[in-house]
Amino acid sequence: MSFEDTPNPNAMKFTLSVKIGPKALNLTSANDDHPLARRVFKIPGVRSVFAVNNFVTVTKDDSAAWGGLTHPIVEALQEVFGAA
Repeated sequence: MSFEDTPNPNAMKFTLSVKIGPKALNLTSANDDHPLARRVFKIPGVRSVFAVNNFVTVTKDDSAAWGGLTHPIVEALQEVFGAA
């Protein structure tokens, strides 16, 4: 798995080694009925998640810092997708 900045400083793209599926996921709360939503929205500072093909874009709150978010997000993605 790799991750990289996007033009939006509050969004980061995480590229997986597996395909997520044929449909895009646009998750905005822990109440969304998807294992990724239930896992990633436990991480303070995560605002939304978009997943399609083999990548996931996570958007954070303005006040959150990527330094404290990337590792927990990678762990969540590995847990949900088994992706390395």
